[in-house]
This record gives sequence, structure tokens and C-alpha cells, in this order.
Amino acid sequence: DRSVSRGLGDVYKRQLYSFTAALGGAQAVSGAPVRGICPAGWHVPYIDELQTLAAGPDFGFTLAGIWNSVSNNYVSSAKSGYLMSATTDDGGSSYSVLLFYASGGNPAISPQTAANGVSLRCVKDAK
Repeated sequence: DRSVSRGLGDVYKRQLYSFTAALGGAQAVSGAPVRGICPAGWHVPYIDELQTLAAGPDFGFTLAGIWNSVSNNYVSSAKSGYLMSATTDDGGSSYSVLLFYASGGNPAISPQTAANGVSLRCVKDAK
């Protein structure tokens, strides 16, 4: 259950996940990897892992918008995109995403409602 399919075109249904769906029912515990819907050997990254990825030379992600669960619509901009993290706020009712910009610059941390749909980039587990 991706929990964001209502009102989205088929392309967006396959790319955006609510926080609950991405974690696959698991609880995010600070510092402990959460596999969620990621393949074996991979996990939903915490915000610090996303920041490390964003600082690297190979960041180059395609910009993806966000599914706003309150207004029930897809919000897109050619200038910014979002990546989900397993970092929770408010006891799990919201979580942090990394907001990044097409123009470069420093990505920002943005709190989002857990029901919003955001792109997920799984990160390989440390050996």
C-alpha cells in the first residue's frame, strides 16, 4: 500500500511514498537502520545520510515533487525536489525530508506530514 495513489497519475503512483508506507510498518529508532520497503541490504536513510549524499559529487537526482495529502494534489516544481528520510519529528506524525534545488546550492531540511508522498532513495547498509 503506497498510501498516496489517490488522484495521482500512474507515473507518480510508482514514485512517491507516504512515510508509513516507506517504513513498511516498522518504527524508526534514531540511528538504527530501517529496511522498510527497501531491498535486502538497503535501508531508508536518516537525514544525516541524505545530507552526506547531497554533498557528494555524484548527487545528480532527478527532481521530484511531493504529494500533498491535505490539498490532495501533486505539487511539482522544476526548481526543487524532495527525498524522504527515516528521521521523525513529533513522535512520528511528521518526518524530515531533504529539499534540494536544481540550481545547486545547499539542500535544506523540510518537515513534512507523514501522509505526504515523497520520493525514496534507499541507501546501502554499512558492512
